[in-house]
Amino acid sequence: DATQEELLLQLEKLNHEIREIGEYLNLEALTTKESLRLGSGLKLELKRSIHELFYQVYTSTLERDDLEYLKTMKVKIRAFDPIDEKYLNLEQRQELCLFLEEALCNVGKHAKGVKRVEATGKENQGWYTLSIKDNGSGISSLTESKGTQLLKNVAKSLGGDFRRDSLFPKGTLCEITWQLTDYKSRRKQ
Repeated sequence: DATQEELLLQLEKLNHEIREIGEYLNLEALTTKESLRLGSGLKLELKRSIHELFYQVYTSTLERDDLEYLKTMKVKIRAFDPIDEKYLNLEQRQELCLFLEEALCNVGKHAKGVKRVEATGKENQGWYTLSIKDNGSGISSLTESKGTQLLKNVAKSLGGDFRRDSLFPKGTLCEITWQLTDYKSRRKQ
């Protein structure tokens, strides 16, 4: 009988440990949905306001040492209008932060001779435009990279438009525009 009691105690202990592991995994899953780790290593808390997140992405990406052409940068301009929380869920915030990071990384990887980068987020009559302009060498390849596909996918998931154009006399514009609609009402449709 003593061995049966010992066995029951061990099973209860094991049951408790398994439940603790399950709770830990649930907590980990929750935090990965609510946070985003950038290429710089910075972990963003996605519940913050989107314009604050944009500032964090902008600042930490431009401080990276692994992006060759960001080292020649002289002028850094950024201004992001706030967006009411009802317009973006956590997944959309994450996608927009990744969009901004990817566009800025593209400047760092491809914009030879860049001296100026301008990242802005502007709200205008129910539409929001997030744009990244540089005065680097411009678009040199017509082939589409995985990064460009990511940018297009973000625009598509928001029901918006993506543009990547060469600027005159030099430089590149990377831009996403989408309509600000309550994401909760979008799900019901």
